[in-house]
Amino acid sequence: MQDVEVFVEGEQVVLRAPFNPDLGPFVDDMGAKWDQDRGLYTFPVHLAEHVQALAESFFGTSGNSALSTVEIELQHYSDQCVLELGGRLIAERRQRSRRPILGKGIARIRGSFTWEGLGGPFTKPLIGVNDVLVLASLPTSVVARPIPGVTIVPTMDRGRALRSEAARLQARLEVITKELAA
Repeated sequence: MQDVEVFVEGEQVVLRAPFNPDLGPFVDDMGAKWDQDRGLYTFPVHLAEHVQALAESFFGTSGNSALSTVEIELQHYSDQCVLELGGRLIAERRQRSRRPILGKGIARIRGSFTWEGLGGPFTKPLIGVNDVLVLASLPTSVVARPIPGVTIVPTMDRGRALRSEAARLQARLEVITKELAA
């Protein structure tokens, strides 16, 4: 799942990305138009490379890279209210009295969120974690750079996994056939 995308659509370049207030001046300078119905920016097609570079500088991806499965140790970010990586919401605590919510497609593997030690009633609603580990898919271009607490989970594509299993079973079948013949 990509939360940031840059693509050509007819005579326009489209940028679909989460809201980022710092992005506004840049897209305005590039003559972007906001498409309210679809929730994205459109640019003249000749700016395709510039829009791609803009997305990569703000979000670490333009949505064109493959996804990597990663584990994220949230204790590195417990003092934040919101954690986003590659334009993707990982975790957010909107109110101090509520548990943090995880972004779409984010799975908690272990740990819990703390309630204690988050300050007085007028402080920010910090994520606050107790050894929480989550699993997410993020653009490979984002996780190629070192990010505290983020580890790429080695994965094997389905075809390769099936070929490996078939070879193992074939070898086992040969052993069984030899035993039966003996």
